[in-house]
Amino acid sequence: MLKNYIEQILKTYKTARNENFTQHPMAKLLRIDFPKYLEKIVGNSNKYKFSGSAGRGTWTHCPWVAILDKHITETAQSGFYPVYLFKEDMEGVYLSLNQGTDKLKETKKSKTKNILKIRSQEFRDKLNKLTNIPDDFLESIDLTTNNNSNAPFYEAGNIYAKYYSLEDIPSEEKLESNLKEVLEMYDLLVSENKPLKIIESESEISESQEKFLKIFKDTANKVVNGKAGFQGGQEEGNFYWSNKLGIWLCSRKIENSRYWNGFGIEEPKEDSGHTITCEINFPIRGIKRSVAGAFAKDESGNVYVIHRGKLGGNFAKKDFDENYEGEWTSVEDGDVKTDVVVIGKLDDTKLPENVRDFVYEIDRIKKGKPEPIIPPNTSFYEHLIKSGYFFDPKIVENFLLSLKIKPFVILTGNSGTGKTKLAQLFAQYNSTKYNIVPVGANWTENRHLLGFYNIITKDYQETPALNLIMGASNNPKTPHLLVLDEMNLSHVERYFADFLSAMESEETIPLHSNDDKKIPGELEIPRNLLVVGTVNVDETTYMFSPKVLDRANTIEFSTSPAKNYMLNNYKNTNLTGDTEYLENPLSDLETRNYRVQELKERLNDVKIDEQVYLWDILADEINKFQEVLGKAGFDFGFRVIDEILRFMYVAWVYDGKPEIWDNWMRYFDAQIKQKMLPKLHGSQRVLENVLKELFELCYIEAVDLPPHKLGDIQSEETVKYLSSALKIQEMDKVLYEQRYVSFIN
Repeated sequence: MLKNYIEQILKTYKTARNENFTQHPMAKLLRIDFPKYLEKIVGNSNKYKFSGSAGRGTWTHCPWVAILDKHITETAQSGFYPVYLFKEDMEGVYLSLNQGTDKLKETKKSKTKNILKIRSQEFRDKLNKLTNIPDDFLESIDLTTNNNSNAPFYEAGNIYAKYYSLEDIPSEEKLESNLKEVLEMYDLLVSENKPLKIIESESEISESQEKFLKIFKDTANKVVNGKAGFQGGQEEGNFYWSNKLGIWLCSRKIENSRYWNGFGIEEPKEDSGHTITCEINFPIRGIKRSVAGAFAKDESGNVYVIHRGKLGGNFAKKDFDENYEGEWTSVEDGDVKTDVVVIGKLDDTKLPENVRDFVYEIDRIKKGKPEPIIPPNTSFYEHLIKSGYFFDPKIVENFLLSLKIKPFVILTGNSGTGKTKLAQLFAQYNSTKYNIVPVGANWTENRHLLGFYNIITKDYQETPALNLIMGASNNPKTPHLLVLDEMNLSHVERYFADFLSAMESEETIPLHSNDDKKIPGELEIPRNLLVVGTVNVDETTYMFSPKVLDRANTIEFSTSPAKNYMLNNYKNTNLTGDTEYLENPLSDLETRNYRVQELKERLNDVKIDEQVYLWDILADEINKFQEVLGKAGFDFGFRVIDEILRFMYVAWVYDGKPEIWDNWMRYFDAQIKQKMLPKLHGSQRVLENVLKELFELCYIEAVDLPPHKLGDIQSEETVKYLSSALKIQEMDKVLYEQRYVSFIN
């Protein structure tokens, strides 16, 4: 019968969808008959609830039938459960261990799919530790839908699934066997994910409060006495301030009421009054839902800090519910279930950071800010993810490393790939002064960038770029970022050549020879000025000259697949090196001036294995690429060599200065693509053999075929420099098809 139900739905549902929904036999089959049959073969109706849907008042394009563990959920709108999900084209059905989405969408809105993807991976990680997952179970599903708005959420929420094609539905025995496997996975996850239970015991609450206080007292580096005011009263006591966290805690026990724990984000001063940002209070005993916080525990006895979303003062719980950007969890709250925020596990080493993030989130809500406030010690990459932007970690590393060795970086790629946004977010993250200056197609001289002296008005006509540069000169310890947006809309050399020369030589740029007291006659480019040029790739733009390309790292942004972007289908990764060093563009400034001998002194003892020295291999590899590029007239000189070596040096520092640096190829690969390849342009006659030779240099072994004739090379173990090889392969394909190619266009 299980097979019959599945076949009947797949074969007749599309026809039924064109008929009247009310009292239709197909709707009854999905809502009643199929779930009842599942109940018959699974049994245990006290434990499970069986439910199905063909739509609500009208046909859905992706019908489903689910099995719900009552300990987790009794509605398909929340929790997680096994479900038969039928594709919109009715060519097949998934038996999917999936997640409810509706309640999550009510609070998380645009972030729902990303949260579902993260949860799916967490569920998979748990299952893989608990049991062996059969190889034929799928981590991703495709419902091929064009009309169902819920389908992308089902796809994001999939944990594991088994697919049955209409053309190849297995036997009844096999279907029931697969259902049993999925239910076993489900039971394992249920046992690991039973709802937390609010702690009522006075002694347990007291013990947990003491641990909670100790955690924050141990992180404090400053203790002062002061007062904290709130609506209707004031607390006085010791304020424990942590520079690392950027928050303070003041606490006391209010007899027969609660443990009061106030937090603030401004560094406290002795005997002063302080503003409370957030309270995480706990009742002394029992359950008091009027108190903002509580302790809860799981079946293993682990204790968690939770918050009910009560802000107090002039703020209602509705303000929190509508604006909180984090996740909600259902807990057993006495005789009811309540949705709360789980801040973290009491013995988790990350609890202080979790509390910090929560306090700053409350500050954002109270101040009515639309964007999250960046708490202290949040990495730039974490900030990107939290802001909803997903870049390859290597792109972010390359961008920041490039800024450390030269204050001029070019970001190239199709329009809308995030070039300008990455620069803007970095400026905002670093509290850096910045200005985005759109380059005009009529820019023919530097007056468009740096202004000019108006002989009629006797005043100097300033520009946003000039004002930013002068601001940088007046604040030498603060980075200032100038973003030249679409800088190749005009010939770069016409408006930017003297700027590049001044940046290189540290000479001044003449501005005027008049008596203007506000604007100096000569402009010195300050060392704390960073310039990022964005380059869109289309037919309206100009090619860069070698003078420009030699003086910058050119970083290419690829187009993100639409499905990944729409479903937030990105790996949850992070940067792995010394991010504090990486994210400060003004640290280690002397590196910008290191020449070959100074770099050799610093890298001379570094090896790539037990026998081979890094310096020797770099000399050999750079020389090989220089010789091949020279065959087409694109060889490079001392400046490029020095900048490649500087990049390798700062990358080595970022990687922790290992004595044996086995990760060097990842960064040298970046320099091939960013410093050696960007000047390449020409006809098939000029570049065909050069591209093939460059491609071979990216491999450990010889390559017989031209690059464009090879298929997917991403998993080939003999590739040394993958990103460069992929770029060369792409260029060779364009050259083969169009007889002309350039790196940027």
